[in-house]
Amino acid sequence: MTAICVEDESLILQLTVSLCQELPALDEVQGFQKAQDALQWLETHTAQIALLDIDMPDMDGLALAEKIQRAHPETAIIFLTGYAQYAVEAFQLHVSGYLLKPMTKASVADALANLRYRPRESAAKPVEVRCFGAFEVLVDGRPVQFGRTKSKELFAYLVDRRGSSCTYDMVVGALWPDRRVGETQKSMVRTLLSDTPSARARRWSTRYTATLPTCPHPSTASQCSP
Repeated sequence: MTAICVEDESLILQLTVSLCQELPALDEVQGFQKAQDALQWLETHTAQIALLDIDMPDMDGLALAEKIQRAHPETAIIFLTGYAQYAVEAFQLHVSGYLLKPMTKASVADALANLRYRPRESAAKPVEVRCFGAFEVLVDGRPVQFGRTKSKELFAYLVDRRGSSCTYDMVVGALWPDRRVGETQKSMVRTLLSDTPSARARRWSTRYTATLPTCPHPSTASQCSP
């Protein structure tokens, strides 16, 4: 999971970020001293957890939490404060946790393990495959960069198979029609598979925006037409 920490005091922010980075439940931790910087970061990124100091200048944590909840309802909010009197108001916002300073690694870990409201899964990034004109694969609207030309040809072949099974003989015959199937070719196919978006797509929800046209010749996938 990705977490953001928003705290106006530099030393406390560094400590909070450091504690969070030690927790195996969190893969990425971003720290911000200003609420507006956190909101700006969230315009182009997502976070499953937001740890927010309540007593901050310019925009307090309560106001920041409301803005985050409106824009990112899937984000779980945990408030950080040295003042217990904020607890009632905090929980009226349906936040997931409330930590009193000073925090410890154990207290942060406990808050993450016992969230009042679990973070919701954000929408999966759509995968779009275009065979009209140049063959392209886009994830969330951005073109996928293939490490090898043959990887792109292999992916075009798999798209054309539309989920049907295929053997090494079939793949090698499509990509290298002049070669016999052997261990070398099988190893090359495994290497190419690890470089295709299909290997990464296990964490994506695949969605085609239109019925895919047939790509009869994966070696010339860039020229596929309906």
